[in-house]
Amino acid sequence: SYGFDFIVYSENNGNLWYKKQDQIKLITSDITISSIACGYDHTLLIGATVSEKHNVLYSFGCGMKGQLGIGIAIEWNDIQKCLLVNDEIPICIAASLEYSMVITKPNGYLYTFGRSTYCNTFNTNIKYNNDLSPTLVNELTNVGNINSNFSMTGLKLCSCSIWHSIAIAEGTNDVFGWGWNKFGQIGINNIADYVAYPERITDLDRDDILGEDSNEDIVSISCGNRHTALLTASGTAIIMGSLGIDNPVKLSRNSDQTNRADMKVFDRMDSKSIAINSYQWGLAVLTNSS
Repeated sequence: SYGFDFIVYSENNGNLWYKKQDQIKLITSDITISSIACGYDHTLLIGATVSEKHNVLYSFGCGMKGQLGIGIAIEWNDIQKCLLVNDEIPICIAASLEYSMVITKPNGYLYTFGRSTYCNTFNTNIKYNNDLSPTLVNELTNVGNINSNFSMTGLKLCSCSIWHSIAIAEGTNDVFGWGWNKFGQIGINNIADYVAYPERITDLDRDDILGEDSNEDIVSISCGNRHTALLTASGTAIIMGSLGIDNPVKLSRNSDQTNRADMKVFDRMDSKSIAINSYQWGLAVLTNSS
């Protein structure tokens, strides 16, 4: 969680507790939850009740900027269903300060909702805009591999920080980034402070990173305030941007340095990475001895 509240879920009995201001509340006991994403003071859930045939998207907490995706700006401490188009099935969720993301099947579409800090959402050109309902990111509807019915596989993973977002395509493992890029956290060679629309991170094609013809499967992604971490199936952790509050590299609009992508690869060790998790200014990497 980005904030001071947290939630606890028990797989044994399906109970979900929410702690806020030293008070613990039982949120639900009848939803089988498969995924949880915590923002600063709101939470997204993927799960299903006994009567539901497939997973649905739920939310609760503060929604004053639309980050709950229920169509209104309100603070709601009871679980509500989000307004997904045509009852699409959620497969991946992410949340940050006042912003939420969800990828759905069967098309691998990405929807965003909440406060569009640094152009995290795209329905208008306004820098700060509140989307009260999940809004389709049209720029990423034609990505991935081609299916037998000539549709695209779409996206499989997404993550976001307070100021930038990352999404990964199914099949091709193409990585797209947008938002704040001052510290190279999007991995895009752009001297602007932010990237308004999704761009594919071509620097990942470098031979010393993934390689253009690499078959490496990206299995996890995690965004902090100034960095992005990718984890491959072989246990390689790729870090883009700056870790820590202080950044030793001076990057600004007036800088002569045009390559904003400061990528570090962590696989030259006697253990491989098996899990990653970002927080605001840092990153935790879980490794397994070889």
